[in-house]
Amino acid sequence: MSSVASSADAQATAETRDRGKAQGLSSTVIAIAMLFAIGVALRFWDLGHRALHHDESLHAYYSWRFAELFTYEHNPLMHGPFQFHAIASVFTIFGDSDYTVRIAAATFGSALIVMPYFLRDYLTRPGAVIASLFIALSPTLLYFSRFARGDMFVAVFTLGMVLCIWRYLANPRLVYLGGLALCLGLSFATKETTFITALIFIAYLNVMAGIELWKDRVTESSSRPRRLAQATLLIVFAWAVVSVRPVLNRLRGAGDSRPLPAAAAPLLVMGLLTAPQFAAAAQVPLRAAGVDLARQWTTFYGSAMTTEVYLGIAGVAFLLLATFAVGLSWNPRAWVVAAAAFYLPYILLFTTLGTEQDGFASGIWGSLDYWLDQQDVRRGNQPWFYYLMTVPIYEFLSLVLAIPAAIVAIRRGDPFRRFLLFWLAATLVALSIAGEKMPWLTVHLALPLALLAASYLGPLLAELGSRLARARPFEVAWPVAAVIAAVVLLGFSLRSSLVASFEHSDEPYELLVYVQTTQELVNIADEIGAEAERSGLGLEVPIIVDSRDGFTWPWAWYLRDYANVGFIELSDDYQPAPGSIVLANAGNAENFDSSAYDRQVRYQHRAWFPEAYKSVPATDFLASIFDGGTMSRWLNFFFYRDFDLEIGHIDGIAMFPADYSAVAAPE
Repeated sequence: MSSVASSADAQATAETRDRGKAQGLSSTVIAIAMLFAIGVALRFWDLGHRALHHDESLHAYYSWRFAELFTYEHNPLMHGPFQFHAIASVFTIFGDSDYTVRIAAATFGSALIVMPYFLRDYLTRPGAVIASLFIALSPTLLYFSRFARGDMFVAVFTLGMVLCIWRYLANPRLVYLGGLALCLGLSFATKETTFITALIFIAYLNVMAGIELWKDRVTESSSRPRRLAQATLLIVFAWAVVSVRPVLNRLRGAGDSRPLPAAAAPLLVMGLLTAPQFAAAAQVPLRAAGVDLARQWTTFYGSAMTTEVYLGIAGVAFLLLATFAVGLSWNPRAWVVAAAAFYLPYILLFTTLGTEQDGFASGIWGSLDYWLDQQDVRRGNQPWFYYLMTVPIYEFLSLVLAIPAAIVAIRRGDPFRRFLLFWLAATLVALSIAGEKMPWLTVHLALPLALLAASYLGPLLAELGSRLARARPFEVAWPVAAVIAAVVLLGFSLRSSLVASFEHSDEPYELLVYVQTTQELVNIADEIGAEAERSGLGLEVPIIVDSRDGFTWPWAWYLRDYANVGFIELSDDYQPAPGSIVLANAGNAENFDSSAYDRQVRYQHRAWFPEAYKSVPATDFLASIFDGGTMSRWLNFFFYRDFDLEIGHIDGIAMFPADYSAVAAPE
């Protein structure tokens, strides 16, 4: 009788535990769903109010041409093709406007909010909710979720890779390797920051695999120096071991029967698929050695066959053959799934669904080739400490919590927490070294920062709950203080998000806004529409746009429906055709006779954040922070966005003719 009762008690306990687990999971889903709804509202509300930024207008215009004419050719200047396919798809469904051009980014930014749910086993369920909260309200992630750039797409694909890697390590299923390959391929087809992220993830997986290999080989009889040498070699060259062993085993028919480390599979998938993307890096040592890569050897169907072309063909072909050989030797089924998930979308996107045959070469060679050259250009000309300003100003909530999280990760953290810390630190170093530094790249720091902070606060909340349940108030002082501080900082973070994305969204009072097209330009665009209707010419009205200082953008977008628009830099001897509306750079306005224009409206074309910090010597930056005057100015900016510097701007002049009689009316 007692055994029956004992069995019944055990069953009841198990049912209670399962019911509690299900209730906890349900509450997690509800909480994240609520955060998702809030995030969607913040990302889609009044999405078309802000004038299109210079870069946004490029993405919008070429996506519009793609939707209208089905013409798109990959150009590394504007990054990968994914965002153009995504935006063009939105245009096809909803039409083209300042609102719809941002729908794709807002959609991906919203999707990012729910993704921490799938990391709940690592973050804890409270940690997953907190990560979703931090992502939903992050000033950086919110602002660039409302911005037509590729960074939000890359953020989703990057977190997708993280999910697939760590879910595979917990439950090695083929679907996770396929998902990892798919996210990696889509990320490469979106933006070149993927080169940095892929190397960071590969490096960490390499260390994990190396440690496992070393533990599998170490013997107590080995001397300490020998064990240290083995550990160093295996941690550095784990990728070589896991790549070569399957090939040798297949060639010999038998070999090392020990299983590969758990991290070997995602390491092989990422490493083998990434290797061909780095083919263009071979130019760096060759140029340093004095090789003339521009030397032309012959022509082929009218194209010059230079040393670089031959190097590209040979390098890409070799790496593709080598990686496929290793992949098939390792696990034919897994490799075919991973390669198909990576290359099929990649090829379709870069070749515009097979209509642009040069797209594959442009992607696999041209992407890195172009951006390697751009490192010396240093667009933006930002100092090395640029992200040491943007992150504390906007991501202070996650940053404050990430400090104890980093300490915990180093001292007694699990591999996942250490991965988050490594991802964040390596990205910060890489972006600080890179030649081009821009505010939108802060997205790639804000994401791991939010996850790292959540990995600390989530378990802390769970611990607080257990301590409260034990009714030991003296044990909860530190957790309660940390939670209160987080709530206070959350209020400041929400305020910062709303101010940046709504109050200052089109005014460069924010580092995030950087350079922005003004509302005055949009007003001029509306005036042109009214003038075109008044003239009787409608969309046939002739318009001349001065292209000096990049004034083509965003006018190419705002005048996309007009049939008679010319873009030319106005010179001393230029005279526009009678009856033409002229949009001149203010610096060129005196270059021609404007007596035929009875109405001239000066407007700010674009404005930018004052960059006085550039004058601070790099060696003095950290020391200057603790100067009383500097600290006071930063705090004034932090709390009030107040600074005593003039916002920079460049002006244009819109000139409307007295009459349009010289222009033939459309039939």
